[in-house]
This record gives sequence, C-alpha cells and structure tokens, in this order.
Amino acid sequence: MTPKQQRALGEAPQRERARLRASFKAQREQANANRPPQKAPPRAKARPRPKGQNRPKGGGGGSMSFNAFNPAPMPLAFSVGRATRLQGLSRHEVNTTTGSITGQDYSVAIFNGVPGHYVGKVYDVNSSGGNFGLAANFTMEAAGFVTAPQATGTRPDTAMCSKLSVRIRNISKAVDVAGVVRVMNVAAGINVTGPELINLIHYVNDHPRTRTFGASELRISRQFDTHPVDQAKYHTFVSPGLTGAEWDDAIKDPAMSSIVMLFPTILGNHYEITLNAHYYGRYRITGPLANMASHPATASLDLLNRARDEAERLGSDGYTVGARVLKHAEKPFGEAAGAAAGAALF
Repeated sequence: MTPKQQRALGEAPQRERARLRASFKAQREQANANRPPQKAPPRAKARPRPKGQNRPKGGGGGSMSFNAFNPAPMPLAFSVGRATRLQGLSRHEVNTTTGSITGQDYSVAIFNGVPGHYVGKVYDVNSSGGNFGLAANFTMEAAGFVTAPQATGTRPDTAMCSKLSVRIRNISKAVDVAGVVRVMNVAAGINVTGPELINLIHYVNDHPRTRTFGASELRISRQFDTHPVDQAKYHTFVSPGLTGAEWDDAIKDPAMSSIVMLFPTILGNHYEITLNAHYYGRYRITGPLANMASHPATASLDLLNRARDEAERLGSDGYTVGARVLKHAEKPFGEAAGAAAGAALF
C-alpha cells in the first residue's frame, strides 16, 4: 500500500479496516492489469565465431597479407578442398653492364606467380633496332615443380599460386652505384613476343604508375608484392607449365599482377633479386606429398578484399624491407596463426 493508504487505514475505525484493505487490493490489481508488460533486459550477444578458420576441416590459421616473405599461408575466399602447401625461395643476379647481348639498351625483368618452372624472366632489348634476346630464366625449383624438396621426383598435377613477392637490392661496390631502375606493378596481361617487348619498355617508361628508384636507394632492399587481378583464375588449379612458352602464354592473361623492372644498361650495376612464392598443389596418390594435403584456411571476402586493396595501393611503390609496418599485411589470422608462422614450411 501507498503511504496515504496506510495512513487512512490507521485512522479508520476498526470495523472499517477490512473493507478498506479489500478496496486497496482491488485498486492495485486494476492498476497492474492496465500497466503495459515490461520487456526483459536485452541479453548480451554472443561473440561470433571468427570466420576463415575452416575449423571443421582443420584449415588452421593464416595471415591477411600478400607479403610472401611472411611464412603464414594466405587464406582463400572459399573452400577448394585438400591441397599441399608449398613455398619456394630463389635468388638471382641481374648485371646491367651490357646485358647478355652486347650493345643492348635495356634489361627487362618480369615476375609473375604462374604455377610452373618459371616465376620470372629477364630479356635484353635494343629499343632502337627491335632486337631482343632471353638473358635469364628465374626458376622456382624449390617449390616442387621440377624436383620436390621432399626427395621425390614427382610434381603436382595441378597448382595455384597464393602470393608472390620480389625483393631487389643493389649489391655493387659503393663507388660503382649509379643509374636508375623503373618498376611497375602491372595489373594486365603482358605480351613478350617480338616487337611487343619493345612496346612494353615504352609503356613502363611513360606510365604514371611507374616508379623510378635511384641505384643508391636500392642499396637497401626493397620489396614488391603481387596481388590477384582475376579472382576466378586466382582460385583455379591449373596444370604447371614447365616450358618457357607456357609461361609466356600464361602472363598474357594472368591471375595475378606482374612486377616489371626496367634496367637501363648504360651504367653497370649488379642487383640481387630474391623471389618468394607460396603455392597450393595437388599430387597423385603415389607419395607423401599427397598425404600431406590439408584444407587451406578461408576468410570473408571483406577481409580478403582489404588485404588485396592494400597490396594494390602499395603497387609500384613497394616498401623498404624492415622499415615499414603494413596496415593490413601482418595481422594474424585464426587461432593457429602463431603456430603456422613458426612451423617448418614445405
């Protein structure tokens, strides 16, 4: 009862108190009946399960980064079934003194993560006469396409590249460092047959997205990351190409961007090129590599697009190794990210 009702009940004669109590009770019941029902306080929302861990299939963790020197695997947009994860690293040298063909004006290096024996090539080109020749093949034998590192002579029947990064460093004597290198992250097909290679030189020289680096700048290692340009092809397993012609055909309509480096050969400098690539391969059921297959981790398209857009934003600028923390590149992904980063790679 309210204080007013309690006071009225105390002042009323004894014979009236029972009637007042009944009247006050009826008033309370009527008031409660007309009162709208009260809503229960909202329950705290449960935290959603982190996407991309592919827990039912044991995909583990990964890293939202197209930096191939980060050892953690790159998650995919959707489940592709079991595959064996491969990683290869190789180092090569470009000598810009005269090129391998005497009197050539440029050395043109092209890198792309096409599954196969080749991940890059260098051409020596005479831009005035249209004469060109193949100077060097950049192979990735450590990735298992010719001789697998697990002591087997087999190669995957099909494979796909998840990320490829290129590092360049001028290793000339300090007194000899001179000249420039022009770099472009090309998000389109490249034709290296006949005069098309000459057109590529002019395209890279004059394009607004091309970046020019002094030879002295490149005394500190600089890294460039490729990124997907065709998501359907990027998630497609293809038969690895083991010939140069197959590589040339593949970069005409690639799944990932190509890194093109233009070295004028007027001033002689030595550059070390380091390549790191991650692949998923499928082997025949004849050896341990097929048994090592597991389900690659997956992630939401939003997260993958952010990582891809960050790699594209860096594009031809690249970044100095050890001096830049990427906004999205090194964020761990999934519960097993730490374990995956420290685990021995294939």
